This record gives sequence, C-alpha cells and structure tokens, in this order.
Amino acid sequence: MRRLIIILTISLTVLNYCYSQGHISPDSLRIRRSSVFLEIGGNSKLYSINYDYLLTVKNKFKTAMTIGIAGYKGYPNIDLELSPQFNILIGGKLCAEIGVGYTRSVTIIDREGYSVLRFGARYQKTNGGFFGRFAITPILIYFGDLPVTPWVGLSIGYTIK
Repeated sequence: MRRLIIILTISLTVLNYCYSQGHISPDSLRIRRSSVFLEIGGNSKLYSINYDYLLTVKNKFKTAMTIGIAGYKGYPNIDLELSPQFNILIGGKLCAEIGVGYTRSVTIIDREGYSVLRFGARYQKTNGGFFGRFAITPILIYFGDLPVTPWVGLSIGYTIK
C-alpha cells in the first residue's frame, strides 16, 4: 500500500509538471472563420470584392459561404452584380475546393443571371492571415449559343484574426 501511494504521488507530480510545460492560449485555438478578398475572374466578368465565412470545420472537411459584389460602368448607368456561392473544402491549410454559385445583376433587371461552378485549390490557415485561391470556374449560361463558358478565378485576401 505504501508503495502504491509513493507511485501515485510521483506520477501525479510528473503529470502535473508535464502538463504545465506548454501554455496554449484559448485565443490561439479559436478558428478564424471570416475572410475578405479580391477575386479576378471567378464568379464575375472581371473582378469582385468578396466576404467568405467558414460554416463548418471538421478535421480535413470544411464548408463555406461566399458573397461577392462587382460593379461595372455600363450604359446608361453602373451595372452592379451580386454573387453568392457555397463551397466544400477538403484538406488542411492547402485544400481542394469545389463549389457552386450564382451571379445576377441587381441594377439591370431584364438581364439573366448565370451559374458558376468552382474546381480549385485554396490556401487558408485556421488561425488567420494570408488567403489565396485559384480555380477553374466554368460559367453556365442558360441563353445564347455556348451554354458553358470556360473561365478561371484568382483570389488574394486576408483571413481576419
């Protein structure tokens, strides 16, 4: 019995010492979910300013919602487009990204919108910082001669800490 008490005392002392060696702040464990970025191509004709939010984060699987806005000088006034998108991410900091979105003009009512698919790669650390992605983004147009238009997108931004 005496031997058991000595072993338990030593074990608890060693475990307490080992546990206290590294201090992990709760703030460093928090996942940064919000990102802002500029995208060239992608969901828009030329460029868009976007906000992205990670909805779920489970090991190597994430889902995200993105909303983008783009403005173009058109005749007779400015054409303003909104483009929501849903993405599935598979991987760590560098992950595969698969998504679907829809872009529609909010200022020119009679113009049809179009769907956009996304197949690409995304770099995003869960603790914030640089955000980047590159994707093939075919545009699905429901009118006209060519129903699928090949397109690409390049995004650079920041995950808010």
